Amino acid sequence: MSPIGEGWQAAALIIVAAALPTEIWRWLGLAIGWRINPRSEILLFVRAAATGIIAAFVAHAIFFPTGLLAKTPIALRIAALAGGLVAFTAFRGHVLIGVGAGVAVLLAGQVLFAG
Repeated sequence: MSPIGEGWQAAALIIVAAALPTEIWRWLGLAIGWRINPRSEILLFVRAAATGIIAAFVAHAIFFPTGLLAKTPIALRIAALAGGLVAFTAFRGHVLIGVGAGVAVLLAGQVLFAG
């Protein structure tokens, strides 16, 4: 027998133990979030830092890819970035459409240039 139990009791314990620390921060964010000015200096800094981290991740994935992405030509990776950026801009900053367009360009390029 496992120290945390067996069956659904063990699964329930793991879920509660994993969710509880996260839920505390969510509730605290909800409690104080409405008081924060979205144009405050600290939130502008946080937004800029998050954007920089995402940009660094994207650049790293394009220029130093790993796994299956490493097998795609760099021109295709850059074209997928451009396609995603054009869609993101055309749809007034809709992230899901931008990401979807980038993935679509990458997949279409893989299908067209496979072989």
